[in-house]
Amino acid sequence: MRSDANLSLELQSGIAIFNPIPKEYAISQKGIEIVISEAVQECDRLGIRGKDVTPFLLKRVVEQTKGQSLSANIALIENNARVGAEIALALASLEGQKSTFQPPPQPKHTIVDSTSRESVTDIMVIGSMAVDLTCTLQSTILKQMPLQTSLPARMHTSAGGVAHNVALAASYASSRPVRLITAIGTDPDASWLREYAQNASFDVSFISGSAETARYVAIHDQDGELVTAAADMKVIEGLRDDDVRTEIMRGKPKFLAFDGNISPQTVNTIFLTIKESDITGILSMSSVLMRGLMSGTIVLFEPTSVPKARVVFEDPVELGLFPNHSVDIVTPNIFELKAMYEAARESGFFESSEWWAILDGFGITSQFRQGMVLVIRRLLMY
Repeated sequence: MRSDANLSLELQSGIAIFNPIPKEYAISQKGIEIVISEAVQECDRLGIRGKDVTPFLLKRVVEQTKGQSLSANIALIENNARVGAEIALALASLEGQKSTFQPPPQPKHTIVDSTSRESVTDIMVIGSMAVDLTCTLQSTILKQMPLQTSLPARMHTSAGGVAHNVALAASYASSRPVRLITAIGTDPDASWLREYAQNASFDVSFISGSAETARYVAIHDQDGELVTAAADMKVIEGLRDDDVRTEIMRGKPKFLAFDGNISPQTVNTIFLTIKESDITGILSMSSVLMRGLMSGTIVLFEPTSVPKARVVFEDPVELGLFPNHSVDIVTPNIFELKAMYEAARESGFFESSEWWAILDGFGITSQFRQGMVLVIRRLLMY
């Protein structure tokens, strides 16, 4: 195969190049595996967790190999830089020879108002974009955790919000266009988020809200684990139905995700808009897996938190049952899943007679059901 095949075929995929470490710096695989294994065991024994794990392992490996691993890593970086420079020169030469070659289009990002006319988008995310403040406390303070007083901490401000994070991840994982639909106020935080969005890897459609821009404050321990947090998402809860409906109809997304920060009314508007428009919902998991071959919008719900996981079961949301369901994918953690179950039970979601047809469709025999009942009873005894 010619070395310039990727360019000749105008492919937009990447090329994986494996560059081994120079032989004179190489360490035997068996020897380094023993050293790493011993370092990991020592790390577990000392109870080292979180972000402290990697620095500890690197230091121990360097000590055990008497600096050989550090020299090997430095040599590998230098060799990668050398090979990368040679590839860049060769690529520039190839591009100069082929006047018809066009580099892959770069992701285009725009900042628009809800009244702007925008083109369709493959992926749409509706929900929160917020200013995040992360506070990291010292371990000695956490042991006592005094209340009614201020505590010293390291603080970091960044753009966040669940919908923002989903859109950001989608833009990294896919070459398809991504658009975030969110709301902001008229305060300085709103200006900061607009400036941030100018360099984002996805489109942002800002809808003006009547409340202050969303904020999220998190308190972490030294390992980066969440201790507690507070969120002000009133501006997101105030998203207007007409604006949301307009954005969905304009964007015609193939994949639509929303977070639990929006109101039940907005959730219902999303479901009704998809149902009433030409972008009908997917009917089964097999359809989800084959979404590239079929028309329709896949709907994902990110529960966000325990209190907000209940939003899809609150009035006036009409959450249909399979095969006429409104949501195809849900991404809860175990606590959010429990909250969703309790909300579904309290709302009478499990009382519908249509569930029997769904259960019968699994072909579960009475003997299997009886066995499951016995297993659950035994589990409840312990």
